[in-house]
Amino acid sequence: MHPLHQVLANYKFIQWFVFVIACFIYANTIVNKWAVDDGIIVHQNSFVKQGVSGIGSILSTDAFAGFYGSDVNAVVGGRYRPLTPVIFAIQAELFASAEKDVKQKLERDKKGHVAKDLSAETLFPNILHFSNIIWYGLLCAVLYRTLLLVLNTDAANTNFIAAATAILYTVHPLHTEVVANIKGLDEILAMLCALLSLHCVFRAHDFSNTSIEKSNKKTTRAKWLFAAAGFFVLALLAKETAVTFIAVIPLSLWFFRSVSASTIAKLSLPLAIALLLFLGLRTAVLYQPAKGAIAEEVMNDPFLVLDTKAQYAPLLDGSDIEKLINPNAGTFTKMPYSNELATNFYTFGKYLKLLMLPHPLTVDYYPRHIAVKSFADSFILLSLLLHSALLTWALLNVRRKHFAAYAILYYFITFSIVSNLFFPIGTNMAERFMFMPSLGFCLLVAYFLNLVIVKFKLKKSIALPITYSAFAIVLMLMGFQSINRNRDWKNNLTLFSKDILVSQNSGKLNTDLAGEFIAASVVKRLEMLREVEDATLAKNNAALHANEQVRSKLLLDAVPLLKKGLEIHPMSNLTWLYLAKTQHFLGQMDIYNPDTKLVYLKTAIAAYDQADFYQAAGMQETINEYKALCLLDLGKLLGQQFGDIQGAIALLEQARQLAPNEAETYLLLGTAHSMLGHFQKAIDYTQQSLKLRPHNRSAKENLAVAYQIVGNSDATKLNLVAEAEKILLEVLSEEKLLPDNDTTKQSSLLRTLDLLYRNAQIRADEEKASTYKAAILEINPEAFNNHGG
Repeated sequence: MHPLHQVLANYKFIQWFVFVIACFIYANTIVNKWAVDDGIIVHQNSFVKQGVSGIGSILSTDAFAGFYGSDVNAVVGGRYRPLTPVIFAIQAELFASAEKDVKQKLERDKKGHVAKDLSAETLFPNILHFSNIIWYGLLCAVLYRTLLLVLNTDAANTNFIAAATAILYTVHPLHTEVVANIKGLDEILAMLCALLSLHCVFRAHDFSNTSIEKSNKKTTRAKWLFAAAGFFVLALLAKETAVTFIAVIPLSLWFFRSVSASTIAKLSLPLAIALLLFLGLRTAVLYQPAKGAIAEEVMNDPFLVLDTKAQYAPLLDGSDIEKLINPNAGTFTKMPYSNELATNFYTFGKYLKLLMLPHPLTVDYYPRHIAVKSFADSFILLSLLLHSALLTWALLNVRRKHFAAYAILYYFITFSIVSNLFFPIGTNMAERFMFMPSLGFCLLVAYFLNLVIVKFKLKKSIALPITYSAFAIVLMLMGFQSINRNRDWKNNLTLFSKDILVSQNSGKLNTDLAGEFIAASVVKRLEMLREVEDATLAKNNAALHANEQVRSKLLLDAVPLLKKGLEIHPMSNLTWLYLAKTQHFLGQMDIYNPDTKLVYLKTAIAAYDQADFYQAAGMQETINEYKALCLLDLGKLLGQQFGDIQGAIALLEQARQLAPNEAETYLLLGTAHSMLGHFQKAIDYTQQSLKLRPHNRSAKENLAVAYQIVGNSDATKLNLVAEAEKILLEVLSEEKLLPDNDTTKQSSLLRTLDLLYRNAQIRADEEKASTYKAAILEINPEAFNNHGG
């Protein structure tokens, strides 16, 4: 026996070899963090963050409910994929610690559940990446053993085809999206459980042909079929795409076993029952007549096109950012069916190209990375002819039970559900959609490679070792490409920055990358606040300036990406929201002059209005909060830099309506009314601010000042001066407790002592006035040099 055949005949060795290869290739994903949809399914999913307490909610709601906070109608048909979130919830219970706030108190959700800390700073994402690797290694090993069972014809050929298929499948770079992305566990488990279901059906069939006692034979056969149905349900609960195995399993029986149609039907019946049970459960969970209809949205339906007659206007006078004029239901319409069909066949050809030459890879094929196509494109005609020829040849060779026909039909069957031919799947294509169909390609490659090897072997050709070597080189190249691609999945910023070079015309990726730049600017600000805590005032100012330069660069880099996103999808709520944030955060920076800040903040308000107009599910509260803060900043700027107190009050009142629990708004309203001499309103607003933020020193000081002024001007309210003193003494006590390295301590003490000094003068209490004066002079001996003492 040839040494290679001896190795291939050692099934346990090959099984573990495949497992180790899978783990080796994806070992470098362990250091990665969260990416893409991990937020929706894992670390921002409130049900997963509850640990095992959230399993009931996971099983009884749409897959997106834990992210949005309610069972919203996010995508057409809904998604019921509870298996992986349940696993993530169990892992959170076992491996994640409780989430704590800045005061180290346990974080709880609205229902009182203790939340788990699943942030990127913890080891939890690394644990889940490790888990994905193990699951993928198990899948590849099960694939190999299942192929051995299913293809059990000629031993030498079966051993080679099974091993070659499993190894090629294991190393293929097109699978990196699934394995390197934690959310991809749904694809892994759907494929794993579907293969186990196939394996169990074949065990049931083959066991029927053994010579053991008939009664035991029936019992064991029933156990295998029960297991097959169970695994099929699990596959469906992982991801609905496993439904295609309801056709793959009978097809496999027909090709690889001598069975009648009635026997195939009997063996498939438990699977059909399992499918009906799943569909019933899915319908019971997802069917909610009260849910609103899903609006047509280009990021959920790639076959919508923007009206070429759509009109635009500047967002603000003189702005280079444009908005739609009179957007309506006709702004995006279905493209002609010929274009839809042509675009589909373009993606079909693209898939085949990526299977054979998996480069370049990208996470994003959303509109308009794949442009609207027509049959005038020669590539599309070639794709149409190739796919038609393959399918026709396979159907014509079904009766002959030709192995290549099986591989081709498996590919078409598993691909059908993600092909966009029968219903839109939300994007033109995605590499993860090839995770299940790619097995057909691997089978076909292994089959033809085996034919070549047999031919060379018969001729005793020197080309035989060259063929083996060439295949080994291809496998190594693919493995290295997979390892290299895994690094791109480190986090969203790394992934999107790399893939924007490929998907430059994707509205979604442009928006998502801009969102990462915005998030990075926020992180930079938080880092700066921690770094300058112990610095001197001069160093603080220098650090603040340098930090704002870095943050400004990140935000300005986001703007062209968002403009590109709006060119593609001018009705995108998220793109407008991100654009509003960039302008808002730029408008907060002191490196810009007041006029520039005014333009940024006004642009932000207009962009927030657009985001509100194109409001998406679950976004209203977020938009209101950010817009209220922007109105607050704009009001503050108008009052402090432009002296427009009335204009500031109008903006602050709008902010108060949007976010009635924002303490800073009431504080600024109190300050503004105080400046206009509306002291009672100043007192009312400042008191409201203190209710919301009881320990805020600025609010206490403002209230004390208002009390001073009112008490000094109205003899009947002189008691307010005494109240002011109580508040100021409380503030003084708090300021004395500030650490000595706090750069604001001295100025704060001087300001409070000065207010107390004036308060004592109003009350004509010379003794206290002298005491406060002495305290002021102790801190600043020059304090009274420029005015009478």
